[in-house]
Amino acid sequence: MMFALYEQAALPAYAGSGPWSHLRLTYTALDRFSEETGWQVNLFCTEIIAQGAVVSDTEDNQEIYQLHCDNNDLVGCSYKLDQLKQKANKEVVLAKSLMQMGQALHLVQDFYAHSNWTEIFQFSMVQAPIEQFTIVAPPMQIQTGYFPDIFPDVDAQVNCFLTPPEQWNNYIYGATHACLNKDSNQTQRGIALVPNGFGLTYHELSAQYAINHSVELLKYYAKHNPMFMGCFHHLGSLKGCNQAVYRHLH
Repeated sequence: MMFALYEQAALPAYAGSGPWSHLRLTYTALDRFSEETGWQVNLFCTEIIAQGAVVSDTEDNQEIYQLHCDNNDLVGCSYKLDQLKQKANKEVVLAKSLMQMGQALHLVQDFYAHSNWTEIFQFSMVQAPIEQFTIVAPPMQIQTGYFPDIFPDVDAQVNCFLTPPEQWNNYIYGATHACLNKDSNQTQRGIALVPNGFGLTYHELSAQYAINHSVELLKYYAKHNPMFMGCFHHLGSLKGCNQAVYRHLH
């Protein structure tokens, strides 16, 4: 238990044992985007977007907690998402624009793994209005986990781990990243079964939320980002040279 409390401040999100990783979430979202819009994304652009989706977990970026919606800073998370979106849309260098797109995808994916949104809304699949948190205060029961060194109340940290699942849809004082995260099926919450979910874990349900939001973010970029628009081909026009083959290369 104490090892979990005093883990490294930031752990790679949607990584390790998975089964859902940022790469898998991103290429799944790109496939869904293509199915719903009729536009394929060429393989070069897919690779850069995917790299952007994992670069936030590099050593230099792990401590920038807004990139991961950590430390219960929902306003900071919202501001960072807007910043990444605007920078990507205005960037004139293709690779930089797509990398920032990938980082924005990482951020929205992390929100569902690092917050209690999934525990609250379960199978309703309500998308979190992350972009609005700088304008309208988030619901009081929504939270993301603190890094343990920022929240010094050890008793409160322990109590979060002891909170029964039926209370996970409430705000928990002292909840840390280790307590709340659903980055894989090997965390306490990640492996927990969703009520009436027929064996579905919270990690797996959070991944579905993350994919849905990622698809909507890609649709936003398809309307506002000229660099991303230049990556498109009509569905079926470039068989073997689009995002559909990306998963087979990794």
